[in-house]
Amino acid sequence: MGRTSMTVVAVVFLMLAACSSAEVQRSEWVLTEPAEGTTLQLAVFAGHSSCLDFDGLEVVRQDAGRVEIQAFVEYNGDPDCTDDWVNETVTVELDEPLADRRLIGCADEAIDWRGWNLEPDADCAQVRDENV
Repeated sequence: MGRTSMTVVAVVFLMLAACSSAEVQRSEWVLTEPAEGTTLQLAVFAGHSSCLDFDGLEVVRQDAGRVEIQAFVEYNGDPDCTDDWVNETVTVELDEPLADRRLIGCADEAIDWRGWNLEPDADCAQVRDENV
C-alpha cells in the first residue's frame, strides 16, 4: 500500500470515528404522577429522534432531606436535529418513600437538553404534563 493510500485510509478512519462518537449529556425530566410510596413516574426529555437517544437515569442521592435524580441522553453531534420531540417514560424506585423530602435534579443549571424549559430552581415534586 502506498503512502497516499495509507493517508486516505487514515482520514476515512478518523472521519468514521468522529461521526460515530456520541456524547452523554444531562436532560430535563418531570414528575408525571404523584409519588406513590417508593415509586416515582417520570417523563425524560429524550429530544429529537434524529440526534438524541435516551441513555438512562440515576438516583444520585437519597438522604433524609432530599432525593436527587439525573437523566441522560446520548447526543450524536448532528447540528440539524429534526423538530419531533420524544419523551421517555421511566419508573423510579426509591429506597424509602419520597414523603416530605425535596426532589431535585429535574432542571438545574447543568441540564444540557430542555423540553419543558423549567426554571433552574423548579419544584421537581410538582406533577406536570409529560407532553412538551
